[in-house]
Amino acid sequence: MREVFNKVSRRWEYDLADARATFYSQVTVRNGVVRWHSNNAVPQPECLDAFAQAGCQFDMAASVVARNTDIARFRAEYRTRMAESKYNEELFALHEAFVQSRGKADP
Repeated sequence: MREVFNKVSRRWEYDLADARATFYSQVTVRNGVVRWHSNNAVPQPECLDAFAQAGCQFDMAASVVARNTDIARFRAEYRTRMAESKYNEELFALHEAFVQSRGKADP
């Protein structure tokens, strides 16, 4: 969606005509929840606000709850993946090798 500068509020805002066009071409509303066609994610709050200001019909509260639930689920899955991986150990080993190659510890 295209952003325009509002000279009165002195803030960048989404163009409402563009927001309306985006809503009807790039999102799906199921049970009141807005989701992008491209990745099935709920748009960020600024987009939801623009959709509401443009007069698009959806459930703002349900969309915000769905977005927060999706983010919490992603974080939990990410933490589990990172805890099960050797990434942290490998990163520590690389850091130690770098420090030794410099001949001194980080300040």
